[in-house]
Amino acid sequence: MSQLKKQSTKTTEQRKLEYRDLLDRAETLQENEDNDFEASVAVDEILMKANELFKDSNVKDRIRNTYEVLLDARVIATSSDILLNVTEGIDCTVEAYDLDQFARRIRSKILLRESDDREENSEEEYNWSNLFPVVRKTVKYPPTFSCFYGPLGNSAVETTPPKERKVRVVNKKLDQGPRKEPEKITKVDTEEGSVDDIVKYVIHALNKEYEESGGEPVDYFKFVIDPTDFSTTVENMFHASFLVRDGRAKIISDDHGNLSLIPTSSAEIKKTKKEAVNYKQNILSLDVKTWKEAVKKYNIKENYLQKWKRK
Repeated sequence: MSQLKKQSTKTTEQRKLEYRDLLDRAETLQENEDNDFEASVAVDEILMKANELFKDSNVKDRIRNTYEVLLDARVIATSSDILLNVTEGIDCTVEAYDLDQFARRIRSKILLRESDDREENSEEEYNWSNLFPVVRKTVKYPPTFSCFYGPLGNSAVETTPPKERKVRVVNKKLDQGPRKEPEKITKVDTEEGSVDDIVKYVIHALNKEYEESGGEPVDYFKFVIDPTDFSTTVENMFHASFLVRDGRAKIISDDHGNLSLIPTSSAEIKKTKKEAVNYKQNILSLDVKTWKEAVKKYNIKENYLQKWKRK
């Protein structure tokens, strides 16, 4: 409501004339391409004057006189363009002062006497304390203090005698006699045969069973399963796997999926060694339940390894 009731001190025509004058000044600066600091100062004066004219009018005056509002907008737009050109023309890399000029001013401040070329050993004299009144305003000094009786006081300082250095006693090494080397173990006695010996017996039993059957494949489960001991069955399967790994036996299966063992002849073994055939060692998974079912299914009373071991 205050803007509506505000009384203008100038008439509309007066404000229009002043707006036109401000617009002419701004356009003159723009045409002259004045992008220096003086142009920014002039633009500041123009905007200050335009702001005063804007405050002098009220809302009703601006509604009735749209041309006055247009002049105000043109003044602001032209001034903005000038300020934009000024800011774009500023070189941010320009140093704040000339280093040579700065050095000359410092020299003139502290110089007491210039050197004379006509005199020998003539040197310039400087008084650096002349800069103190200027520098003390910018350089801050840390607070200092001093003790009334000096750093150690007025009393004598008590000194402690140095500690005596202990002589290090070197312990003599005791005579421990001649050194003895541990005995080298060349042979290990075991209750059971080594794996190689067991494998040799397994291949021997397989060959005998294969010959006795007239060259028929040997049933795998009847060969390895011990019907009385599950752990022995697992060991037999483990040893039989070495035969396959070394190429001394083959595992085949018939149309019904039954597994059988066939010993490999010496000629086949030599041939595979020349061809560098890579054999793989396989061990079947077997639990106690499956072991019992296999014993019943194949009606195993005694496996082939036990038979040939007895013979």
